[in-house]
Amino acid sequence: MSKSNHSNNLIRHYKKDAEIYDINRRFFLFGRNRLIKTIGEYLKPTSILEIGCGTGVNLVKLNHMYPNSKITGLDLSKDMLKVATIKLDKFKNVSLINDIFDQNTYLTKFDLILCSYTVSTVPNVSVFLSTVYQHLADHGHFACVDFYSSGNAAFKRWISHSIPIHTNFPEHLLKDFFTFKHFEVKRAYGGVWKYFNYIGQKQ
Repeated sequence: MSKSNHSNNLIRHYKKDAEIYDINRRFFLFGRNRLIKTIGEYLKPTSILEIGCGTGVNLVKLNHMYPNSKITGLDLSKDMLKVATIKLDKFKNVSLINDIFDQNTYLTKFDLILCSYTVSTVPNVSVFLSTVYQHLADHGHFACVDFYSSGNAAFKRWISHSIPIHTNFPEHLLKDFFTFKHFEVKRAYGGVWKYFNYIGQKQ
């Protein structure tokens, strides 16, 4: 599947989901609050980018933690960003951009780049992480929460019924770009699947 076709599939999927995303995702996108809390324990970034910011849930929390930081949310879906705008309109230090994330997205670099259940949707994880690396400032940090693994065939079919999703994360690729600062794996629904929280520093 080409990059454009993959992006169009994501846009169509989240067009249907935008209005109910905050309601239904809370039942299986675990670990997001924990990652934000851990970021606050480790880091003091002055510039933050969230890739795949969706409806802006994480951006609101980041703004409360870092009210003086420049915070940017990037998402492919205009429909998701419409919902995010309602939450974030009063925050003058937060900006939203409707675009794809690639090597040409920004000339500036960020102290922190965050992904929440975004990496599992990209077609080439290695290329994606390489691009994250390019957009990080020297000694910048990458933070991620996402699916880690699942041996349950029924879950894999269900979670990927609309868009391709990696349910087994290639952890070794992180070591090619970042030095581990924090890493933990948690079980969901009795082990039907696992998710992970991760913070790494640019090498």
